[in-house]
Amino acid sequence: MDKRIIFDVGHPAQIHQFKHLYWILERKGWICLFVTKKKDITIELLQGYSLNYKLLSKTGKNIFSKILQIPLNYFRFYKIVKRFKPDFILHRFSVHSAPIARLFRIVNIGFSDTEYASRLHKISLPFVDYKFTGKSYYNNLGENHYKYDGNIELFYLHPNHFVNNVNPYELLGIPLNKEYCIVRFVSWAAHHDVGIKPMDILQKINLINFLEKKYEVFISSENELPKELKKKEIHINPVYIHSVLKFATLYIGEGASMASEALCFGTPVIYTNPLPLAGSLKELYGLGILRHTWNISEIESIITNNEFYDKDLYNDYIGTKIDVTNFMIWFLENFPDSLSIIKENPDYQYRFR
Repeated sequence: MDKRIIFDVGHPAQIHQFKHLYWILERKGWICLFVTKKKDITIELLQGYSLNYKLLSKTGKNIFSKILQIPLNYFRFYKIVKRFKPDFILHRFSVHSAPIARLFRIVNIGFSDTEYASRLHKISLPFVDYKFTGKSYYNNLGENHYKYDGNIELFYLHPNHFVNNVNPYELLGIPLNKEYCIVRFVSWAAHHDVGIKPMDILQKINLINFLEKKYEVFISSENELPKELKKKEIHINPVYIHSVLKFATLYIGEGASMASEALCFGTPVIYTNPLPLAGSLKELYGLGILRHTWNISEIESIITNNEFYDKDLYNDYIGTKIDVTNFMIWFLENFPDSLSIIKENPDYQYRFR
């Protein structure tokens, strides 16, 4: 009988993480389903990639509305799981996935790349069967916590899987080899964003005015942009954003996922999120690859003086990482024997470079 798997997602980056798993398993005869919240461009991505999905809910605009949605999400996810009957549920420490999976005695696997989700982790962790994080993740998640030598972005940007099939300059409507910069502003509505003070609108406008002196600027924003910046908003099919990041001269912004994505290509990054660094971004900062500041004067100095990393540092870093997607395909197809193997020999993962 065909095996069945649910990928429970609540953010566009999570669709990217699981899409190659979906496609490879589907080719191997598995029946796959995404269950998603409507956040940012999740639906556009799922439709753009022709991925089978069911909509769970819209993401709340603030912490209070997200809390109110939790009981409804439990009920809807319960109905989906009861009907679909999956063998596995993969998620990002979802507060509804893990308990419902435990209720149905379905193997559930949780992934995390941010230590700042600890409040949610306290709800979901007791129900997560197997926890996977990158080696740079410094929290201890207790029993059945396994660390792979890579990061979540390498699930889809590892050279074994990422294929560039568009001309980004043509896509953006700019001359070939024109230097361009991708800027990312986030909504600051996540639970771990409470109390954080990001750049204000005036600072963002000043930043864009400075960047325009050197680059063609394209802004990706979770919130509606003010009229002063609206003309710089990027308008492309979201499935092509990684091709655009690959060839960008610079990524600068508040989005951690997009910062890590750019770094997977060796694109220079200035990360402007005031949250302390964690996970792979902290590792990259320690290696001298990532620049981290939200001070406009410091940003201007970095760009003016071209104070970015040595490419050899990046090549040395990326060369040590495994193909996380192929590692997880092996784990799922050979479960539970694969579990015994990685318990006894954690270095088995290096067969998947």
